[in-house]
Amino acid sequence: MDEIRLEAAALLERHAKAHTQQNLDRLQRELAGRGWKLTGTIRRKSAFTLTDPNGTKISGLSLASVEGLLAEMLSPKP
Repeated sequence: MDEIRLEAAALLERHAKAHTQQNLDRLQRELAGRGWKLTGTIRRKSAFTLTDPNGTKISGLSLASVEGLLAEMLSPKP
């Protein structure tokens, strides 16, 4: 149970640290450069929408989740 509690605390901390206006601005710039659009307001932690170049939307994201998706996009494929 302690391990689960520690993992949950680490996850919450990562999400809290990612939730800044500066991070939102950076992610919007990086994604726009790849044809994606990130919309949402900093007032809500899980209210961001990511739109791909074809118009497909993924909503209900946190900035930490968007960071993870961007990292996945940038990682080399085998």
